[in-house]
Amino acid sequence: MHYQKRTMEVIHKPKNIDVEGDGGTSGEKTSSLDEGNTGDETLEMYPPAKAGNEPLSLLKQDVLEDSDDNGIVQNISPELKQPQTGVSPSQSSTSLEKDWSRNSSNKSDSSNAEEEFYKCALPQQPCFFFIDHKDWEDLKKTQKGRLFKGMEWTNVVATGIKSIHPFCSFGFKRHTINTTQSRSKTAVFSCTAYCRFKDCPVTVKVEVKDEKTLKADVLFQGGEVCHNTKEIKTRPVRGQSRDVIAEKLETKLPRSLYLDSLNQIPEKAFQAGCRDEAPSKDVLKNIAWSHRKKQRPHVNEMASLQMLIDRQQGLPNEVLQRVLLHPKGIMLWSKKTLSVFYQRCKDDIVYFDATGSIISKDNASATPYYVYEVIVRNPFKGSSPLPTATFVTCDHTTASVTYFLQAFQTELTRMYGSRANKRPVMIICDGSMVLLQSIAMTFCRASLEDLLERYFQVITGQLDTDNFNIPILHRCLSHIMKNAKDLCKKRLQKHYKFGMHVFGLLACSSNLKDMDGIIISATVVFKSPCSGPQVKKHLRNLKMLIDQTGNGDAEDTDIIPEDYKTAIVHSSLKQHFAEVIASAPLDVTGPPNVYHAPAFISSISKYFLPHATLWSGMLLGDLGRHGKGSAYGFLSKRYNHVSQLKKQNYTEDNRTQGIMEKSQWDLKRIRFERRRLTRLDDFVQIYQRKHDALLREYGDVGKKRMKKYRVETEKWKKKSRKRKGFYVTPLMGKRLKQDHQEEPPHSDVPTEQTEAVTTQDEKEQAATQKRIMSAQLTQDVDISVWIADLCKFQVDAVVNAANTSLQHCGGLALAISESGGPKIQKESNTYIAENGPLRIGEAIVTSAGNLSCKKIIHVVGPCMQSKPSAKDVTQAKPILRQAIISVLQKAEEHKLCSIAIPAVSSGIYNFPARACADVIVQTIYDHVKNKTTKSAPFTINLVDKEEKTAKELERACKELLSDPFPNSVGQGNQNEDPTRTSISQVTALWKRKQTEVVVAVIPSQIKGNNFIVHHSELKSLEPHRWLTGEIIECALHDIACKLDLGSKVYILNHYTAGVILFGKRELMRRHCLSKVNFDNYHAIVSFVNVGNVHWKFLYLSKADSCLYLVDPARSTRELEESKVAAQKFREFFKMRRTAINKTDWVDIKLKGGVLKHPVQKDTNSCGVIVILMAKAFMESFPKIPEMTFKTTIKAMVQQREAIALQILGASVFEAENNCAMCSTPKPPFPGPSITKWIQCDSCSRWFHTQCLQMNTDLFQKAEAAEWECALCEK
Repeated sequence: MHYQKRTMEVIHKPKNIDVEGDGGTSGEKTSSLDEGNTGDETLEMYPPAKAGNEPLSLLKQDVLEDSDDNGIVQNISPELKQPQTGVSPSQSSTSLEKDWSRNSSNKSDSSNAEEEFYKCALPQQPCFFFIDHKDWEDLKKTQKGRLFKGMEWTNVVATGIKSIHPFCSFGFKRHTINTTQSRSKTAVFSCTAYCRFKDCPVTVKVEVKDEKTLKADVLFQGGEVCHNTKEIKTRPVRGQSRDVIAEKLETKLPRSLYLDSLNQIPEKAFQAGCRDEAPSKDVLKNIAWSHRKKQRPHVNEMASLQMLIDRQQGLPNEVLQRVLLHPKGIMLWSKKTLSVFYQRCKDDIVYFDATGSIISKDNASATPYYVYEVIVRNPFKGSSPLPTATFVTCDHTTASVTYFLQAFQTELTRMYGSRANKRPVMIICDGSMVLLQSIAMTFCRASLEDLLERYFQVITGQLDTDNFNIPILHRCLSHIMKNAKDLCKKRLQKHYKFGMHVFGLLACSSNLKDMDGIIISATVVFKSPCSGPQVKKHLRNLKMLIDQTGNGDAEDTDIIPEDYKTAIVHSSLKQHFAEVIASAPLDVTGPPNVYHAPAFISSISKYFLPHATLWSGMLLGDLGRHGKGSAYGFLSKRYNHVSQLKKQNYTEDNRTQGIMEKSQWDLKRIRFERRRLTRLDDFVQIYQRKHDALLREYGDVGKKRMKKYRVETEKWKKKSRKRKGFYVTPLMGKRLKQDHQEEPPHSDVPTEQTEAVTTQDEKEQAATQKRIMSAQLTQDVDISVWIADLCKFQVDAVVNAANTSLQHCGGLALAISESGGPKIQKESNTYIAENGPLRIGEAIVTSAGNLSCKKIIHVVGPCMQSKPSAKDVTQAKPILRQAIISVLQKAEEHKLCSIAIPAVSSGIYNFPARACADVIVQTIYDHVKNKTTKSAPFTINLVDKEEKTAKELERACKELLSDPFPNSVGQGNQNEDPTRTSISQVTALWKRKQTEVVVAVIPSQIKGNNFIVHHSELKSLEPHRWLTGEIIECALHDIACKLDLGSKVYILNHYTAGVILFGKRELMRRHCLSKVNFDNYHAIVSFVNVGNVHWKFLYLSKADSCLYLVDPARSTRELEESKVAAQKFREFFKMRRTAINKTDWVDIKLKGGVLKHPVQKDTNSCGVIVILMAKAFMESFPKIPEMTFKTTIKAMVQQREAIALQILGASVFEAENNCAMCSTPKPPFPGPSITKWIQCDSCSRWFHTQCLQMNTDLFQKAEAAEWECALCEK
């Protein structure tokens, strides 16, 4: 396109000179082309074109134009028009003088103010633009004769003109289309337009001559642009432009879209007053309303809702569930939100509240609509809460809200069965009696009074139920403090702030005893008519508690106060507090009490204290603190379990319903964009769109959190693929790894694609199976315990707990029969028909059908009645023992290499799981022990799907297999239990000659850093030897890992601790721990070496700002040494602030401390005692423990054995994938591209030949004969 450089000029014209003529208004009628636009401009028609070859210079006095203000149409002043052809300059001058004189006479009273005009040149000719072919085809569809039907063509042409000349707002007069039947050589399309500004003479003619190229030639006339700077013009919004804007208005408010459109207008076009790209707010509102009206299924509101229900297809994200006719209301939830509620409510808080100002009332006298919502938090902080159910109604009664909650609960039960009953663990609402009663009836299955009685039993230690499943109902503290504010303003005008602080103390009370003390003090202070010693005493007590607690004021912004004047009629808590208040010692003599306000105490006692459990801290935190017994133990266990979760849970941020307020703000201002709707069907359609978006956000948050983990998983998979090429089946054939050439890859090495196919089944199996223990009974027999599905377990044979008639109709038998297909039952029926029923304790073998195993061993175990007596169990044990022996004999008879045995008879046959596990493990032990002949390798897997039963099998193995048979030293595995290593194995390792073979790898507190334990270091645990620092540090990290204290207690390296206490300052800077943020931890555990001959234990507590440097041997200078150590650590934290700008723990004023502890009784067990001290501190964390362990020589020997077992059992060393000398899959130093491995024929450990410095000759000799590693050499 060709452009001419535009110049802008602002001219000033005296206002008493009117440039407009007095031609008056034309008699032609104007026709609006956009009836739906409020405030849109109307289009006028030009007079007929003049004949001849005159230039197209249309005069504005010939065109009717609606004014934006009052509709008055005036003529344009001749001074702004170009002279027409045939008019002499003198005539133009005379006409101009007449016009000016006439304007002067008509506006003689005008002021001398000046008007500003925007002027710029028109584009240089020729100008053109191209029409899009798709737009042209759409326009051709609307052609009727020689005209386009509708006004969409004006949008297409105006857009093209704006690309050349964006300063004028054009209106269109006429257009013509050359039809296919026409023989004339006129343009395919032509139209004329004019600038809609009153003073601008610009006109334009557009012609399309070639329909193939759709090139539109543009001819501008009129001289130059001249716009009054106080005038703005906007083109009407027509055709598809309305639909485009309507789509934008679905996610934006009209004003927001209007402001965004203004920012998109070029600066010079904005100065010219052209607002074509920014329709007014009223026009946008009109478009939004029209769009919503089109989307409604029906004109009638109820009929529209019914049609929305009829259109549903049963999709899991459809929200409209029920429509109520009288009173009007709707219930909204989806199957997806039900699923989210079911998952989140068992560990986190459920919020329930109502809000208004979204749907307008039908009339002024009608009841307003309220939106009730059930909200759950996102598992991760910082993400939006998710509304799981919504109820819109104008009936605000207990019955209406209860009906909604029960309908929601019913739908939840249909999806998840009876497990969904009493599911929420904690519910918070604003405190209105309507909501409290409804929640109590629905989720607690009790009235509010009965629920308060149950809560009273909890806080008074009277709970006798083992399973406390009733949800914790809590009123929002912000609403309580708002009610308290109203009460204090009314009853305590002079001491308002003091009264609010007293309320804060009551709300912070965590037990009944503390609240009783606060109430007694408040009663004495506010109810005593005189000021005496009791008032002074209790006033001092309240002020001290206020100082300790801090400012208890709650945020009450945007909180609507509930009516707190609703008394609870019957309540044990009410009676209890009445007795407490009556027992308060009042002062009746002395000067007048300035705090005297008896009505304040009476109001608290009547309206707040009867339901204090709902708004105080008595039901928050660990409820096991209120009493003793199995019930309170269960409450503590549940709380501790949930508090360890990394996701948001009910143990944190549980005092106010800030999440609910955030959700309501999100409901009004984000989801509904501050709209005030008038119909329920509009609400449903908007709610559906936002509901889908919120579910996507809920899912995306989890994906973002998993992103790092998935990357690490892919890296691990890649690493595993590389390892897999090192050897092929190392335990089969010769015990020598195959050569692997890494660069270039060998053609026989499996590719990534083929390997993924071959290992897919293994991955699926690993995802559903977990080995929790493994041990080697003999060189030929291994035993393992698994949590897995027996039907999918891959072994030679699985054991089925069958009945005497082999009818597989229940329990494990039914599961095996369904998984294996009808062939299993058919073979069973054939056997019974030929041989008759089985005897109890007898076993038979059949094929496995479609199962992954080869055979099924059906065995009949003892069947007992429900809750059998001890005598019945004793009589049934021999029968179960015989059943297990039959299974083992059948396995040997059919030469099976591996079997999977479940806990036979422990399921529907009611044999106690503990006794069953003992019998099974003891029978296997005796059977293997009594074998005299050597057999093929045999693996026994004890498998159960229930974790509880599998743990019993694990326990039995731990207790009964504590002394396996000789020559059963195995290798550590990350999936195996510590019990697989026995004391005899540890003793055997101690007796071996000291080597540097790796025997264990212990995970560190820092991810990715592991401790490598060599045989020489493990031997330091041998009795009467001095422990190395590596062994002590390994034990400390393992203890912290097992107690899940890795994020609370920092294990400080003993060398760094020694540098801090005894090193030089310049050396301390090298150990500033720049990557550690101590603010994330509550304590530091470490130990230090003194004189290279003695270990001391070190503990720093953040809570009490105390440091303990504990000497296992008796020392009178322990307190003094602790104070010096505290000073050293204060200097260390200050040094970190100076060196690396770390301020954590700088403000903690550490002081030295001393405590009682057992004393060392020999000369070499200081390291063992340090480990026991650290264990005691971490087990009682955050409390300071009372250490009572024994330190006798015999006890120290036992503890050394236990520590060795702990370290070997906690090892994550993969003996089959890593070298037992360097603990890595690749040699740590450069070498040839071929990595050779060799395996010890005694202990089965693998070694790099490079790590052993084994040359080719030695390697060939080892390959030809049996080879033993340095650890196994005699």
